[in-house]
Amino acid sequence: DQPLLGQQPTQPLSLSVDSMQAAYVIYTSGSTGKPKGVCVPHQAVVRLVRNTNFIELKETDRMGQASNASFDAATFEVWGALLNGARLIGVPKEVALDARVLGEHLERTRINVLFI
Repeated sequence: DQPLLGQQPTQPLSLSVDSMQAAYVIYTSGSTGKPKGVCVPHQAVVRLVRNTNFIELKETDRMGQASNASFDAATFEVWGALLNGARLIGVPKEVALDARVLGEHLERTRINVLFI
C-alpha cells in the first residue's frame, strides 16, 4: 500500500471536534453477560494521558502495548504514546505471559513504559 499512501494529502484535516464528542465506544459484558457500550469522549482520553500527575510521557519514551485493543488499558498505551510523541511497540500475548521472555523483549525493544 506504500504507493497509495504516498499519494495521500499531508496537510491536517480541516476538522473540528468538540471535547465532549465520542472518541470511541467500548463494549463490556459486565457481570450480567449482556453487552453494554460506553461512549468515551475525547476529553476523557486526553485527560488520561496529557498533563497528568501520575506519569510524564516524553517523545523519547518507548511504550509497550501489551493490552488487547478491545481492553480499556489499551487507551492508555496507544493514546499515551501517540499524544505525547512517544513510540508505540507491540508486545505479543505469548511474550507478555512469560516473565523471562517479556524481560528479554523489553530489553531488546528498549521499552521503558509498560502498563501491566
